[in-house]
Order: sequence, then structure tokens, then C-alpha cells
Amino acid sequence: MIRKRKVILEPTPLRIPKELSLQPKFFWWTKLPDLTIIAYSDEFDVSAVPAKYKVKTTIKNIGLARSNPSRVYVNAISLVSNPELNEIRLQCPCNLPELNPNDTFDCVVSFDLAKMHAREVGRIEVLVDPKEEVFESREDNNTESWNWPS
Repeated sequence: MIRKRKVILEPTPLRIPKELSLQPKFFWWTKLPDLTIIAYSDEFDVSAVPAKYKVKTTIKNIGLARSNPSRVYVNAISLVSNPELNEIRLQCPCNLPELNPNDTFDCVVSFDLAKMHAREVGRIEVLVDPKEEVFESREDNNTESWNWPS
């Protein structure tokens, strides 16, 4: 049995007040890359051995310059509070290549369903460029999360 879901997100462009955009000292940062998550999909594949939970995240450079290479982390988070354990119970990284303006990249990862249940996962979190290897015009649009299972 396979169950799929796809979510399309609308990236919000950076809005600069007109009075600031005409001043050169405020203009430099609009000519930077801006990595953002524009869509994600997830899929339960219980016919696979072992059963898998797959996540596909689409990242787009909505900025005006090429980005450096970076990483994407997809984290399986536990909502059970335990001071001796990190809330991240499972983590899958993707290498993010350089992206020209308007280029996209698909990060596809999969988790073992049995491990997710055993580690009491309750939320999935996607982090783009978590170590800030890309100097961007915006850093507030680099994450997305949702409850699991949904």
C-alpha cells in the first residue's frame, strides 16, 4: 500500500519599501541568492522491505544571484520531552548544489518506518542551508515542518 501527498508552497518575495530601494546603501542585499522550499511531498510505502517513509523537498533559488553549494537536512523529531536525548531522532542529509536564479533542486530521502515509530517521531522538519554556507537575502524562509504521521 502506498499513500502519497504533495504540498505546493508559495514563496513570498522580499518586499522593500520604495523609499529604501532607491538608496544605494540598501540595494546591495537584494542582489543575493535566496534559497527557499517551494514544495514537498511525502509517501508511505509499506510494501517495501523494510517499510519506508519517503520525503521529497523541492528547493528553489528565488534570489538574483547564484548560490554556493550547501546542505539540506530532513529531521525526524520526537515530541516526547526527554532532557537526556536530542529531539532529532533521525536525520537524512542531502547535498545541495550551486543554484542559479530560478533553478530548483529535489532532495529525496527515506526513513525506516519501524525506526520512526520506535523513536516516537511526531514531526518532520526540513532545514535548507542550516550552517549558513550561503549568504542570502533572507534566512527566514529556509525551514518547513509538519506533523507526522499526518
